[in-house]
Order: sequence, then C-alpha cells, then structure tokens
Amino acid sequence: PQDGMGKEIRVTTDGKMFRLPPAWSPDSKKLLFADKSVRLFYVDIEAKQPVLIDEGKYLDITDYAWSPDSQWVAYSKPGENLYGVIDLYSLADRKITPVTTSFTNSWDPVFDPAGKYLYFLSARDYNEVLGVYDFEFSNPKATRVYVATLRADLPSPLAPQSDESGAKKEEKKAAEKEKEKAESPQAPTPPKDFRIDLAGITDRVVALPIPPANMRRLGAAKDRVFYVTQPIEGLSGPLPGESSAIHVYDLEKRKDHVLIEKADSYALSFDGEKLL
Repeated sequence: PQDGMGKEIRVTTDGKMFRLPPAWSPDSKKLLFADKSVRLFYVDIEAKQPVLIDEGKYLDITDYAWSPDSQWVAYSKPGENLYGVIDLYSLADRKITPVTTSFTNSWDPVFDPAGKYLYFLSARDYNEVLGVYDFEFSNPKATRVYVATLRADLPSPLAPQSDESGAKKEEKKAAEKEKEKAESPQAPTPPKDFRIDLAGITDRVVALPIPPANMRRLGAAKDRVFYVTQPIEGLSGPLPGESSAIHVYDLEKRKDHVLIEKADSYALSFDGEKLL
C-alpha cells in the first residue's frame, strides 16, 4: 500500500529475467511493463495473469503509455531497420493497429489527458549539414512533436482558427476556464465517451509548428505539451551557445516557449498542473 502500512502483494510469478519500468493505468487497476525478451505485457492486479500485448525481434520495447480510459496502450516497437513504429493495442479486442511506419523513426507516445490526441516524437526533418574536413552529410536536428487526432470527427489541432474577434474570444476562454475550475474535482477524471477511430488514423498525423531539435521526455497536460531539447554534442562536449531546456507548447495559443533553461529532465504531476 502507498502508506506502507500493509503487506506487499505479488501480482506476477513468472519472473525469469530483468523487467523494464512498470506504468500504472489511470484507473489504478492494471500495470504495463516490458522485459528483456523484447515482450510487452499488461497485468490486472486482481487477476494476476500477465497478458502478452506484443513481442519484438530487434531491440527492447521501452516506450509505452496508457490511454486516459485505461483500455488502450500506445507503444513504440523497433522494426527491422531499428526505427520505432508507434502501435495502438486495444484491451477489448486484443488487436494491434500501427499509427506510423518504419520509414521514419518514431518513439515516446503519450496520450492527451482529454482524450483527443496521441502525441509522439519522430525524426522526419532533413536539413543536411556538410562537414568542414570530411565532406560528410549529417542531420543533427531532425526531431519534432507529432500529433495523431484520435477521432475522425474531431478537427486537427492545427485546423484554421475562428475569425472571432480576439477580445471576445479571450473573454469566452476565460469564462470557460473559470467554469472548469469551479466544477473540476481534485484529481482528473477520464474523458467521457473516449474512443479511437482506427480507420484513417495515419492520415490524421500532423507535426507541431516548432523548430526541429534533439528532443526527448515528452509529456502532456490539458492543452499543453512538454518536451526537452538537448544540445548538439561534439567529441569534446556540447557546441558553444547550446544547452538543454524544458519547453512547453500551448495548443490553444499555438505558441512554444522555454519553460526552464539548462534542465534536461522533469516529472509532471498527475493533474498536469505542477512540474518537478
């Protein structure tokens, strides 16, 4: 138990190898984990019977996440070319559906807490840099945040915005936020009528309008996306003038800014309101 007052409960009994970090489901009833046999499982803590989600061939499955309703899993599985492919697994149907292909490297999937989007990192930008001495091409900054709209009837997060006057629009948003604050419980609740329309989901993927960079540590809160950028590393260290930073992208304002400079890791609170 969390308070440390009771006895621990064993939920698996087939441990034969090193396991990778577990992830609690939002309903606190299931655990998601991978192992060094390149397998991904989930286990219901009451049933105590691990269910195999998928099994890879080439590298460990290290990136996996629960949907807000605890009925879907998103994960990145390395392909034959070692590029990660984002897959969705339905607990109800026990079926796997790809969101990306191995043509590009994609990883670190994270669900939007509101249930609208699936975020992930992907290296798809090409801006070759030519070396001074060896005339070899390199792409030092190729990654951006990508967004898959989960439902076919929802607009893209980058759809054309309303031409409603700015002042009126801001007043409306402020009123909506005050209403949400007054009505919202202490802990976030799963979105109502959560669903994923699998048909055509690969065509509903867009990149956020931010500069490509070396990115890691993707996180999501309501209408906000967090990520870490890292400097280009040479053999003698980071390039001059570059340092790591924690960024936040505001989906409502469609603006990105540096939240904390010279920081390379963080933990987001469960309600998405605090950063450690």
